[in-house]
Amino acid sequence: MPIVWGAVHQPYAAGPDAAAELADLVAAAHEHGLAVWLDVVFNHTGEGDRAHPTWSLRGLDPSAYRTRPDGSPFDDSGCGNDADPAHPWVRALVLEALERYADLGIDGFRFDLASLLTRDGGELARRIGDWADERGVTLVAEAWDLASYQVGDGFPDRRWRQWNDRFRDDVRGFVRGEAGLVAAMAQRVQGSPDLFGDQAWRTVNFVTAHDGLCLYDLTAVTDDRHRAWDCGPDLRPQQLRNHLTHLLLSAGAAMFVMGDEFARTQHGHDNPYDVDGPISWVDWHRLVEWHDLHAYVQALLRARRHLDHDAVQVYGVHGETDLGHDSRSLAWRSGDVYVMANSWWEPLVFHVVAPGTWRLELASSPDTEQRSDGTVVVAPRSTAVLMADPSGGRPT
Repeated sequence: MPIVWGAVHQPYAAGPDAAAELADLVAAAHEHGLAVWLDVVFNHTGEGDRAHPTWSLRGLDPSAYRTRPDGSPFDDSGCGNDADPAHPWVRALVLEALERYADLGIDGFRFDLASLLTRDGGELARRIGDWADERGVTLVAEAWDLASYQVGDGFPDRRWRQWNDRFRDDVRGFVRGEAGLVAAMAQRVQGSPDLFGDQAWRTVNFVTAHDGLCLYDLTAVTDDRHRAWDCGPDLRPQQLRNHLTHLLLSAGAAMFVMGDEFARTQHGHDNPYDVDGPISWVDWHRLVEWHDLHAYVQALLRARRHLDHDAVQVYGVHGETDLGHDSRSLAWRSGDVYVMANSWWEPLVFHVVAPGTWRLELASSPDTEQRSDGTVVVAPRSTAVLMADPSGGRPT
C-alpha cells in the first residue's frame, strides 16, 4: 500500500536511482512495441487507521481523509483511511503523481477502487480525464469499492476504460457449465453493450487478475465464491483453453495475468499480494511443461487480429441464440473469426450461420471435427474457432 503517492519503490531498483531505472525499463519496453500501464492506488495510503503509525497524509492534514460527522473514518476501501477526493491537496497530489509517472514514460494507469475517487461527485475523475487527454495516456478504472458499484455508465467520465468484472463472473460460470448464462454471455462477447453501449473499447475484459485465483487454480480448486471448479487433470488443459478463447476472442481489450498462458499456479492461494515467495513467483519450468497451452494462446492472439470489435453477431447451434435457462451453447462471428462454445456435457453439432466459407482453425478438444457439409461437431465442454477462408469465398 502506498505511503507517498508518486514515489518509485526503491527496493525494486538495483541502484540508488529507482526513478531512472523505471524510465529505462519503460524505454526498453517501448523499443519492443510494448506500452506500460501502472497500477496506482490513490484511494487510501498505507498508514491505515488511527491505530497505526502516522507516516503520510495524517501527519500533514488529517482532513485529507474522509470522516463521518462523529469523526470516525470512512473505510470503503477496507484499508481504514479513505482519501477525500474533494480535498484540494488530495487532488493536487494525485495529479502531480500522475504527471511524474507520465514524465518517466508511463503510458497508462489502472486506478485501484477508482469509484472512491468519485465521492466528490466525479470532479476529480473528470480532471484526471482532462489531464490524460492532454498527456495522451490511457485511464482504466476499477469502478467499485465496498460501498459503490459503478461499472458501465455509473462511472462519471466515459473517457476511462473500465475493468469488467461482469465478464469475469459470467465467463467463469459459463465455462464451468452453470445454467442461465447464455443471455449474459451474448452481451460479454459483444463488448458488453448492456454496460458500455456501442463503445466496446471501454471494457477491459478479464477472467483473472492480480488478486483472486489464477487461471490454472480456477480449474484445480472447487470454490463457488470464485466460481472455480476442480475439473480433474484430463479436462484441465481443455478448460484452460476454453477460458482463454472466450477472453481473447471477445470484443474489447483483453487482460490476463502473467503466467496464465502456461498454467502458472498459486496452489489455491487467492490473494498473495503480501507473499514474496514461490507462491507468488513465476515458475518458468511450467512454460516447458505446458508448451502446448502456450502455443494455443499464441494462435488465439493471431486470430484476435482478425476480429471486428464493433460488429459482433451472436448465434446459436442452428441459427438464433438459445437463451433458455438450460442452454449452454453460444456462437459468435467477429470479423473473419467465428467462435463456437459448447459448455454442455454432450457434443453439439453447430451450423455456421454467417455466409461464406469457413475452416476450422482451432479447437480446445481434439474430438471436435468439421464435417464435409461445413457443420462442426463441437466436443463436450469445448470451444472451436473458425476462420474465413478466402479461397472458398470470403464471408460478407
